[in-house]
Amino acid sequence: MVTLGIALLLASGFLVAKICQRFRLPSVTGYILAGVFLGPSGINIINSQSIGSNLDHFTSIALMLISFGIGEHVELKKLQDQFRTVAWIAACEAIGAFIFVFAAVFLTIHFTGIEVDGWQLKNYIALSLLLAAVGLATAPAATLLVTRELKASGPFTASLLAIVAIDNGLAIMIFGFVMAFVQQISGQSGDAFFYAVFINGFATIGKSLLLGIFTGLLLDLVLRNLQSREEMMTGGLALLLLCSELAGFLNLSPLLAGMAAGFILVNRAERDVRIFRALNNFEPPIYVMFFTLAGTHLDIRAMGTAGILGAIYFLARISGKINGAALGSRIAGAPQNMGRYIGMGLLPQAGVAIGLIFLIAGDPALSAYSAMITPVVLAGVFISELLGPLTVRFAIQQAGEAHVLNDEKASDENGKSVGKNDE
Repeated sequence: MVTLGIALLLASGFLVAKICQRFRLPSVTGYILAGVFLGPSGINIINSQSIGSNLDHFTSIALMLISFGIGEHVELKKLQDQFRTVAWIAACEAIGAFIFVFAAVFLTIHFTGIEVDGWQLKNYIALSLLLAAVGLATAPAATLLVTRELKASGPFTASLLAIVAIDNGLAIMIFGFVMAFVQQISGQSGDAFFYAVFINGFATIGKSLLLGIFTGLLLDLVLRNLQSREEMMTGGLALLLLCSELAGFLNLSPLLAGMAAGFILVNRAERDVRIFRALNNFEPPIYVMFFTLAGTHLDIRAMGTAGILGAIYFLARISGKINGAALGSRIAGAPQNMGRYIGMGLLPQAGVAIGLIFLIAGDPALSAYSAMITPVVLAGVFISELLGPLTVRFAIQQAGEAHVLNDEKASDENGKSVGKNDE
């Protein structure tokens, strides 16, 4: 059944992506739509009963390759002139998303009369804070795949990918702080616990980055002695998967570790990017499976369960990111198109956000909030994963860095001029 599941994921993802390409839609949108069709929201062929956790290792491989690829794009030499811009935009869009989601959720609860038996004002504040913290996270996978499909490059693309990398670090750190604060205002812990959880958030980020740095240095050492692309792909993949497994075993973030490994490699004095090119040959089927499988987990029923709170969460999150990014861009004195469009590149949300709601569900002191938070976030993820690739593509096009589309336009214009000459 697992082999059949893999075949269905690959075939359906490929076919629907081809249809989407005809309408100038990103391939990743096709993969996700194919997954929705195959999953519980569609014909229900691929579900947890039919495949269980048998395909989880493909998800781990894909996440590590994605995060490693994001790290490649955080090249300090290229970002020297944009460091101030990236820092301001990353800070402002994160603060913007947090404030917008917190205020919107809290006010919606207040004015619509949503009530939970036994809850007091502090519990509704806690719920709003937790949703605001989850709202910070951005999914790097869709962003990276769209940039690759468009062969996008330039200051806008480099800044976007760097901000996505920073964004997830901020999300994990701020979530740790909020979780500790909620524990305290809910009367579940004292000051000592508050500081312990807060420090633990920083420690998790630090240890994840250290693991990634060590992996990057080890990759650099090993790859110096390898020549062929096949050797590099095999050796590099082995070390990256080992890094992913270690991160899971130590309860660290494989996303941060993978980004750090890619960052170290691309910023070495003797820059060697052959490993990135070697892995490019291995990635396509893994990405097709990853996004199609992600689509099978998107449940349309979550939209109904989440109700108005799900819609408010989604709209507040994207409003906060777009307006926050615009403000950060203005403060940094960035080009106008940066502030106007880069927030739209931060719409996708998936893996990190889902991981955070699992943390809430797994904490006995916070489990009371999980019943409301889970459907709200899943509804937001559902919409974000469908619309996110489209907004990323639009943002890159408007910035003038979609080289595939530029090449197609140039080809069309050449064809027209040849036709006129023939006349």
